[in-house]
Amino acid sequence: MAWASFISGRILFEDEDIRDSISILAFQQGNAISLNDLLGNAPVNDDFKDYFIDLLTEYISYSENPGCPDGEEQIPPVPIEHGNITVQGKVTNYLNYMLAQNCVELYFPNDVSPSVKNVTTVSHPLTVGNSNVGIKRYTNINTCGFSTILATVNPIYVNSTNSNVIVARPIKDTSNSNCGYTQYNFDFTDFLE
Repeated sequence: MAWASFISGRILFEDEDIRDSISILAFQQGNAISLNDLLGNAPVNDDFKDYFIDLLTEYISYSENPGCPDGEEQIPPVPIEHGNITVQGKVTNYLNYMLAQNCVELYFPNDVSPSVKNVTTVSHPLTVGNSNVGIKRYTNINTCGFSTILATVNPIYVNSTNSNVIVARPIKDTSNSNCGYTQYNFDFTDFLE
């Protein structure tokens, strides 16, 4: 989930048109957008899906800091490894894992502000805890035009930050056998609310 949030954050940081579109969509859907709506067979924004797959491919293709050649980019742990297969195979496996084997949404606790470029990304900790380590991407005058830092994301951070916040979290769906998440006896939507 960290990669879903992280890559989505980079897209919103870099593309103002997509940020505007996601802002409207998030507002219409109560500040949460299903990853299936963004990356599935009928995406609500083709540009977002294409950009996401391009970035995912880029990050999987390179073992060392593809986002910034100066090595200034914090990145989440590498997504699911599936042995010695092609980069495209790893991308396909990741998307299958996120879209077919799980139900995930992106939640925006402070809406999405189209005028705010900075973004903090985090995944649900899958516990009842109300904080997790995330990554804040912000404008910086360097080779890359941005920097990233680790940030402890909790309700105080969310209420005081000057960045859009994206939380990737599971969606419990009892009609989908992959998404009952019966091993978790708590409501995923309680995180950061």
